[in-house]
Amino acid sequence: MGKRKSAKKVVTRKKQKLDEQFDCLFCNHEQSIKVTIKKNIKVATLACSKCDTQYETKTNPLTEPIDVYSEWIDACEKAKNIREQDKATDTQPRHEISDPEEPEVRVDKNGVPLDLDESDLEDLEAELF
Repeated sequence: MGKRKSAKKVVTRKKQKLDEQFDCLFCNHEQSIKVTIKKNIKVATLACSKCDTQYETKTNPLTEPIDVYSEWIDACEKAKNIREQDKATDTQPRHEISDPEEPEVRVDKNGVPLDLDESDLEDLEAELF
């Protein structure tokens, strides 16, 4: 006769926890970035407790804090690259601020201003004729 088989022991594996606090890129403090995910409104918020840097993004049911942190790093690098390209290609800023005292005057193909009051039109006609 043989021996009875003993019951196998159940091996439980501990679920590996991912970090929820990370190092800040801007102020270089360790463990100062905290990520909160609000699954009911599908928004994740990343905030630094030292330098008040904040970042928000949309989430899905599988989003983890490390995903939000990685997305923030990618967004920072993308913004840096765009800024460097602008500096390399443009010598002037993209948007020129017009002087608020001088209104912009639109003219037609003959050089006549388009936005004129009746009094302005009469003055213009008197000068031309």
